[in-house]
Amino acid sequence: MDFNNDGLKDLLVVYTDGTVKLLKNYGGTESYKNMQELMIIAEPIKEIKIGDVDGNGYEDILIITNNNKGIVYLNDK
Repeated sequence: MDFNNDGLKDLLVVYTDGTVKLLKNYGGTESYKNMQELMIIAEPIKEIKIGDVDGNGYEDILIITNNNKGIVYLNDK
């Protein structure tokens, strides 16, 4: 996903304990920087989708848990 809309693909990392982290791509020799946890989901994650949910031009994160609960992380810059 391109989290900050700069044309460089960033990494969204999801751990089995429910932690979701973002690694921002700066390009060059030190391409990725850990931006810490975005969220910690208590329920097991079934699926993650990326897309612009609110139409502001930035990719948002939609998480669907094993209980079919939807969680949206809106990206506003």
